[in-house]
Amino acid sequence: MTTALFIGRFQPFHCGHLKALEYILKKKALVILMLGSAQESNTWDNPFSARERIQMISAVLTRAGLADKVTLVPVIDIGDNKLWVSHVKMHVPAFDCVYSNNPLVQKLFREAGYAVFDTSSFDRGRFEGVKIRALIAESRSWEERVPQEVAAYLKLCGGDVKIKRLKQTPGKEEAKLTPCKCKKRSDFPKSLSR
Repeated sequence: MTTALFIGRFQPFHCGHLKALEYILKKKALVILMLGSAQESNTWDNPFSARERIQMISAVLTRAGLADKVTLVPVIDIGDNKLWVSHVKMHVPAFDCVYSNNPLVQKLFREAGYAVFDTSSFDRGRFEGVKIRALIAESRSWEERVPQEVAAYLKLCGGDVKIKRLKQTPGKEEAKLTPCKCKKRSDFPKSLSR
């Protein structure tokens, strides 16, 4: 069986990510979805913790019937490009190839001998994390850009409020924000906890 590594921050996981994941699964049997910047949260670029992202994405995978084909693995940044591929390999299960649209990620994994592929951007102008966060912060329509489970999670757990507060409170105050309220699967509505 072939296993692909799909790298992203998924802040939040949106419909473009889901379409890319489905695209990869048409070509590969299994996918390791690596949540980068796992140590980051409560900032504008990385509003959600690794746990919050795992909860959101798990709900989507379960509903889409993909949970048995995708492994979620959070990996922290180390700030050293020379060591990063080795760091990733130490923290994720074995993989055969890498999917990413990030030129630096592509370069580093190619230099390490991996086959690297684009994820095929699906309407990137519409499905981009920073644009979705901006729409949420501006109280504009954003729900159709994320899977329904992500929209429900963000509303239920106060993720939308968190993003608005982060937009209004840049800098050192970011770390003082409260994490989303959902701590465990039983905190979700039944439609998200299956």
